[in-house]
Amino acid sequence: MNFLCFIKFAIIFIAENGKGHLNKLNTSLKEPKIYSLIEKNDGGERGRQKTGVDVLQENDSINFKTTKIVVGLEYLGAGYDIIKANTMGDSEQGEDLGYRAPVIDFAWAQTDVGVTNSLDSLQPVGGWVRPKVSCGESENVTEIESISNLKDVTESDVQVDVKVPNVGTGSLNTQYQELKADSENRKNKLYTNTYYCFTYAAGIPPTLDWNTTEDFNLSVSELPKKIKDYEKCTPEGYKKRIKECKDLVKWMEFFSEFGTHVVVQVHLGEQRINQYILGGKLTRYLSVPSSIIESLSNKGFDVNAVIGAVISGVKTDISVGASKSDESEIKQLKKSSKLKFSVLGGIHPDRQISPSSIRNWKSTVPRYPMPIKIDVETISTFLPRSYYNSFKEALNFYITLNKALPWDIEQKEKRLMTIKSLLVNSKQVVVTNKNDEIPVAKCQNGKRVLFGFIINIYEDLTTSVYSCIQYKKFCTVDEIMEKSTVIIYTLCGNSLGLEFKTKYVNDENGENVK
Repeated sequence: MNFLCFIKFAIIFIAENGKGHLNKLNTSLKEPKIYSLIEKNDGGERGRQKTGVDVLQENDSINFKTTKIVVGLEYLGAGYDIIKANTMGDSEQGEDLGYRAPVIDFAWAQTDVGVTNSLDSLQPVGGWVRPKVSCGESENVTEIESISNLKDVTESDVQVDVKVPNVGTGSLNTQYQELKADSENRKNKLYTNTYYCFTYAAGIPPTLDWNTTEDFNLSVSELPKKIKDYEKCTPEGYKKRIKECKDLVKWMEFFSEFGTHVVVQVHLGEQRINQYILGGKLTRYLSVPSSIIESLSNKGFDVNAVIGAVISGVKTDISVGASKSDESEIKQLKKSSKLKFSVLGGIHPDRQISPSSIRNWKSTVPRYPMPIKIDVETISTFLPRSYYNSFKEALNFYITLNKALPWDIEQKEKRLMTIKSLLVNSKQVVVTNKNDEIPVAKCQNGKRVLFGFIINIYEDLTTSVYSCIQYKKFCTVDEIMEKSTVIIYTLCGNSLGLEFKTKYVNDENGENVK
């Protein structure tokens, strides 16, 4: 009997403790304070292997009391403005200007869920921190021929679920013009490559119910869930702060403070994990006379190898084996080239790039790391569902306001969205007047008029054409003439910040319209 009671007690004990373990993570996420695990059973003898290393016994406790936090975790869970982003670092301030105020309010705990497996440092409850020690130079030397090339280099360090067009266009355009200014008059070519040094990777899964900061919650509570007069607010009107833009003003201030995304997300098998990588990144730009590049290419030199050696500060004589004229040309390339560089993370004390300066810089990266490759999640993930429609409209306006038109957008299901597919995914609405009722072409499911037109056919079969007002939720006429037919055609969809131009011509003289 006593044995059966013992078995029953053991089953209840295991069930309760198992349930508690499963709920530990969700409970911890709701507790933003640091707390300590109470160590139990300090008694008990440890076994000892022949090597002299202590072995933990079943009744021994584990010390989770580390207070170390990896430098740079301040960026994880921070807001990120993908329109203003520049992962190569601003030329004057030496940082990525896309970072905004914190969005996620992390919980910390000196327990098995709050400390790394090595027991070395704290990690956000529900997240992870791992050492990632690696340094190396990109093998590719990229020629920068336009702002588009520079944008491609920048976007390679930012992974997004919904790819906003022209990432960091404003910031990058300024940097590109600065880099290109010296070379335009001399007809130079511009090249770049990057040296990475990784120290840590940190991440969080987006599916958990994360707490958000008080400032973020307060700002969200002041946002309108429905934007009134959306179609009446233009970028010009917004700058003048007309009353029709008051709802959008609040959203624009929200984006300015918290950005459009949150630093998160990478794919690992079927499980989505949000991560970012800490370390240092040194990006170099080399301006070279086009005439020398053309001459070297004509003589059979591997131009990328020559540029790579010069841009990396390699002291090996790349002209070994060349003729005197070729050697002279390579030396002229070195002499006439202009090298600039930007640094994210670590300290680079020298004005010139050399193997020794890179070694010195690498030694400072662990002490002063910064995010150099990040993944981001749309900030709407952390908003209540009641804000989703107004968020999409506000983001469209924000994109338009910053002149970042969406020529191609990668959707969450990883399909490329072009202008053609944007139109295909929109819905056509056609209505006519019946029983002398004024026709109304209405857009459904939060969509708005991308473009459309109204055709009036009068009793004498003459016609007139008018365009629909863009971004409204419907298209209609004020009145209809007696015995006339009105046909309204609209295309309803999500403009994603793209402005459609509608042109029409009335044929008043019966002539063909071209």
